[in-house]
Amino acid sequence: MIEDINTNDDSVVIRAHAHGLEAACPGCGVLSGRVHSGYVRRLADSPVGGRPVAIELRVRRFRCREGACPRATFAEQIDGLTFRYGRRSCGLQAVLRHVALMLAGRAGARLVVETLVSVVSRSTLLRLIRGMPDPEPATPRVLGVDEFALRKGHV
Repeated sequence: MIEDINTNDDSVVIRAHAHGLEAACPGCGVLSGRVHSGYVRRLADSPVGGRPVAIELRVRRFRCREGACPRATFAEQIDGLTFRYGRRSCGLQAVLRHVALMLAGRAGARLVVETLVSVVSRSTLLRLIRGMPDPEPATPRVLGVDEFALRKGHV
């Protein structure tokens, strides 16, 4: 739920909080409603009107009800907005991943500064590429003579 939106000449700050009663433990999947504590999480989001957007999200830490679960507490995640240990929204993360795939490195970092009014290093863009899953290899439809060997180790 959005509590407040502050705009000024150079930025937009959105204050919000989650309103669910329970959250699922990422370790075991059991729903828990036992609140342990809370904190404010600050996320960067896609710019609006050329101004950077920051989301100040109040999240709660829950206690896991499952005794055998290795996690004692866990933080709630908002679907489509947050991911574990992330300091950016899912939308901005997806945009940065596309920029990283297209340009990577220094060129991608310069484009992000100019168009998304966000500061991202070249190393971050390369890390986003490395974090992506490998594409599924396609099964060849035709096997050529060059790829054939009668015995193992012979090319």
